[in-house]
Amino acid sequence: DTPGYYDKSTERYYLGVPALGNIYFTLQQLEVFKYLVQGKTAAQIAPLMGVTAKTIESHISYIKRKFGVSTKPELLEIVMQYGLTHLIDVEIK
Repeated sequence: DTPGYYDKSTERYYLGVPALGNIYFTLQQLEVFKYLVQGKTAAQIAPLMGVTAKTIESHISYIKRKFGVSTKPELLEIVMQYGLTHLIDVEIK
């Protein structure tokens, strides 16, 4: 069981981790987050999502801000600390 949930009315995926606050992702941010957790770079993610690397960098910046970090290693540390690797398997239908 994963604590997160998708709110169809707002098209947001909420992490559901009280210690992190009310963090949510747009569907695009969730997809970028999944790729980041898999170790992919913005340049690798961009063609997978059909957008530019600059667009992916923007998503990454928003994601890091939501977690209150400024670097990818800090973000990945939180991912491991709170067991967020399960988000790789989240599918929104």
